[in-house]
Amino acid sequence: GENDGHYVVEHRTTAGGEGGSAVWVRGAARVSFDGLGRPVRVIGTSQDITAQVAARQRQALLLAELNHRVKNNLAAVQAIASQTMRGAPDDPAAFRAAFDSRLQSLARGHDLLTRNVWEAADLRDVIEAALAPFAAEGFAIDGPEAPAPLGPEMAVNLVMVLNELATNAAKYGALSGAGRVSIVWRVDGERLQLHWRERGGPPVIPPKRTGFGTRLTLSALQAYGGTVELDFPPEGAECRMSALLARR
Repeated sequence: GENDGHYVVEHRTTAGGEGGSAVWVRGAARVSFDGLGRPVRVIGTSQDITAQVAARQRQALLLAELNHRVKNNLAAVQAIASQTMRGAPDDPAAFRAAFDSRLQSLARGHDLLTRNVWEAADLRDVIEAALAPFAAEGFAIDGPEAPAPLGPEMAVNLVMVLNELATNAAKYGALSGAGRVSIVWRVDGERLQLHWRERGGPPVIPPKRTGFGTRLTLSALQAYGGTVELDFPPEGAECRMSALLARR
């Protein structure tokens, strides 16, 4: 008798009897009562709203994912700002240049994933996004033609790592002169193996301290199951990376 006998209820049930598929139903009806207030008739409809419920659930999932990514991005920007400031505490111009470059690298990674609706991104697209600010003739890129899909977090971080390596190569390494960088990769089971190798630049002097670029390179992939090894032979810096591929 509540609400003048009107009601709307949504519930899950099974279509086609036992063993059938689960569906969602919205029942809407009005109850008629006799003079003593007893229910004597129900007139209403039952509507299959499985698609609507699925859409609502997906929207809720996307909103939760968006909230998660926004928090992660803000934390990343905060870390980038803090660490970049440590590298240039008394030089605002240097801080701004380094900070802007790293933010743009982060943005290019997100642009790439936006085009893919935050699904897996292919390694070639990741490399292209990371190296976009640099002259293409400075790189020799070689790998199998088959796609090498990377999950969203791994893709964004790899864009930042490759951009950081290229920036350092342009400042101090092979790209600061007439040298070249080779990027070679292979797929080993469920893992990507990538080798960054600089040659033809000025003699390399191993860094005496671990700067933000090095820390970023070493830690960015490890958070998502990857590994990074940096080496500084005199003939050119090298970086070997391993990353877990997205499930096909």
